[in-house]
Amino acid sequence: MTPEQLFSTMTEKQKLVLIHDVFNSFTPGFKKLLLEELLPEPTGPVDIQITSNDDAVRVTFDRRVAWLNFPKQYALQFGKMLMEHGGATFEKAQNPTEK
Repeated sequence: MTPEQLFSTMTEKQKLVLIHDVFNSFTPGFKKLLLEELLPEPTGPVDIQITSNDDAVRVTFDRRVAWLNFPKQYALQFGKMLMEHGGATFEKAQNPTEK
């Protein structure tokens, strides 16, 4: 029986277990190379959507994201948006020189 014929007789779960076992038998260096080829690191802007309901705040990205990096001013705006979706309210700060 050829590998293709054997594979065609397996259930989806058996196929996944086999792939998992084979992948885990690779060295860490080879796993890294394989994943870099299969899942190249995306570049460019990431679309972020913030939604909320009574129970949760959800942050959705348009692709897998390992980390975010943006200027501090954007970090403050992002944090404020998260807090607002969580129910926080903000009052405009009064300028102490205004009467």
